[in-house]
Amino acid sequence: MLSPDQQDFYNRWLEKADNIVDGDVASLIDKYVTLFINYNFLYNIVPLKKAQETGNAREQVGDRAGATTFTINFVGAGAIAQYLTQQGLDDQIQALYQAMPLFNIDLNRGTPQPNRDRQLINGLQSADPARKILALMKTLYSIRCNIVHGEKGLHQYQEMLLLPAIQLLRAVVVFVHARVNT
Repeated sequence: MLSPDQQDFYNRWLEKADNIVDGDVASLIDKYVTLFINYNFLYNIVPLKKAQETGNAREQVGDRAGATTFTINFVGAGAIAQYLTQQGLDDQIQALYQAMPLFNIDLNRGTPQPNRDRQLINGLQSADPARKILALMKTLYSIRCNIVHGEKGLHQYQEMLLLPAIQLLRAVVVFVHARVNT
């Protein structure tokens, strides 16, 4: 169970994100970053929660693994996939992978990695929940890295990527919160 301070933090950041109007690309970036702050907060709780549930020592988890594989393993790829379907977000996954060829998603120190981008797109189209959700979480994390560490060119066409990514990230935040708050 989250402490009252942790629950307040979660609520405040979710409310901040929900209050950002999707008017332009800068607003979409603000919303995405705000949601990711909340997701970062939650996936840093996951190792502690896992340790409490298993009785094992808390694992040290890096940021990329925390945002992707570790959290997926804790909450379950199938459970995330089912939740996204229940929330009617399968079309947002499709919109995301349809927009991705117009962007460089997985960068290595600023250098595009087209083979990795194709792997993400193929993963998002997979019927296998484990593959699909791993591709989704890697994509969401890469978008965050590109926003935070990349060039800050703001172009209206970026909304094609950001709009579905925001809806998916928000749903993941709510789902992970429910799991760590049990």
